[in-house]
Formats: sequence, C-alpha cells, structure tokens
Amino acid sequence: MKRIVRLFLVTFEPMKVLHYVSISALLLFFSCSKEELNPPAPTSDYPKYFKFDRSEIQDFTVYAGSPNGAKEVTTDYSPDDIWGSRLSIPPQSITLYSDSILDFDNGSKKHYKSKEDSIYIRESDESWSKIGYKKNGKLIYHVALIYTYLRPDEGVQMLSIENSYQVFNYNLFFKTYPFSPSDLNSSLEKIAWCNIYTTYGSVQ
Repeated sequence: MKRIVRLFLVTFEPMKVLHYVSISALLLFFSCSKEELNPPAPTSDYPKYFKFDRSEIQDFTVYAGSPNGAKEVTTDYSPDDIWGSRLSIPPQSITLYSDSILDFDNGSKKHYKSKEDSIYIRESDESWSKIGYKKNGKLIYHVALIYTYLRPDEGVQMLSIENSYQVFNYNLFFKTYPFSPSDLNSSLEKIAWCNIYTTYGSVQ
C-alpha cells in the first residue's frame, strides 16, 4: 500500500505543474487578446499652427498709357504709391485643422485641401485656388494685388483694386482683363500688379 501511495504522489506532481502552466498560458492569451482589441489611440498632427515670420513683395510692375500704347514705368513708383493703405496686411497666423478647415487669425475660415506640398482653398463658386505651399516645415502664403485706372472714350473713369491668389505677370494680366496694352492711350491711365509672399513658421 505504501508503494502504491508513493507512486500516486509521484504521478500527481507532474500533473499539478502542468495544471499551473495551462492556467498561466490561458491568462497570457487573454491578456494579449485584450491588448489587440484595444490598441493605443493614434496621435494626430492636427491642428497645425503657423505664425507670421516675414513678407516679401515680388514682381512689382507698373504700366502707364501713352499715344503709342502702354509703356512700363515701374521705376517711377513704389507699391505704396499705388496701393497706399490698401496694401494687404497678411494674416499673423494660419491654422490647419484635420477636418479640412483653414483658419486665418482674423476669423476667416476656408475649406482647404493639400496636394503634395501645395495648399488649395475652395472658392464660393466651388473652384479651388492655390494659396501657397509648404517648404522645409514652413508655410508660404501668396496673394496678388492688381490695380487698374482707365479712362474709356466715353469719359467714364474706372478704378479697380483687387486681390487674387494667382501669381500675376504680364501675360496673365492681359489674359484676365478685357483690354490690350494698345488701349492705354492716355498718360493718366495706369495698371499695376505685384505678388506678395508671406512666410509662416511652424509652431509646435
């Protein structure tokens, strides 16, 4: 009888160890399964804040009328001579949100989309205009100023000061407006444009 009991005990010990190992493996399985079902929430890069760094006027151009049509007189003027207090004051900050909303610091909000490094906003007519691009962690925002002062044959004067997100040059100006350089026959008539590039640094 003693021998039988001893054999039973010897046989029982390995089974006890196996029992403990099985429970540990089961607990480990449920622990791993729980982690897989509840992965850590991904961190978002939004909102992205950009603060004003510097602004630069480029491509400033002025044409005046003459008996032979428009002639360039850029060196006779400065941007302040043309636009004065109407020179665009760039936003001091721009914020990009994950729901495709772009927020200027003046409270103006626009729907935007990104394509590669370029940023576009949706206009009221549902078209998309490129307003800038990202480069080396910075955001470069663009706006053009356009000035026209014309005196048609009827004697009615026309003054127009506009903004545009397009990058203006000679060809685009006369493609956009319904007159040609030869139509500027009076020395009082004047057209001008410039492109303003504003750089914003990323705020972490």
